[in-house]
Formats: sequence, structure tokens, C-alpha cells
Amino acid sequence: MGAQVELHLKVTYTALPGTNHLFHTLEAAYRPKEKVLVPAMVFYIDTNGYTDMLVDMALIDLDGAIYTYHDRSIDDILEIHCFYAYM
Repeated sequence: MGAQVELHLKVTYTALPGTNHLFHTLEAAYRPKEKVLVPAMVFYIDTNGYTDMLVDMALIDLDGAIYTYHDRSIDDILEIHCFYAYM
């Protein structure tokens, strides 16, 4: 029996992360049976003080951990809106 999960996350970084930074862990009921890549967007302040956007990918791991692949700065905002199915 399978299920479909609708995932909406908005996370503001409060510490300086690095590459493959873990920023959230899903509750057990929503964890996938296989690793899932999902699209993400990062909103950040550029050097001129303007808000800019970067398209990114996030990985949802088997233990529910969600990782992103680019270095982040404090106060960057990452958003994910997706569906994924698991069996």
C-alpha cells in the first residue's frame, strides 16, 4: 500500500551551514522508503541589499533527514513545495 505526501517547508537558517547541510527531519509517518530529490528555492540578500533567489535541489533521506546542496548564510530562507509518493 502506498501513500502520497504533500510537503511544504519554509526554513530560515539561524546558523552558518555548509554543503549538504541538514536543515530538517520529517516525522516518522512521513519518511520515504527511497531517497527523494525535490526542487527547492533559496531566498537570500545579495551584496547590494536586494532579495534574490536561487533554485536548488533538496534530498529527503530514508531517515527523514532533508539536506540541501549549496552553502547557506544566516537568515537565508529555503522553501520546498512538492509531492512525493512512497510505498
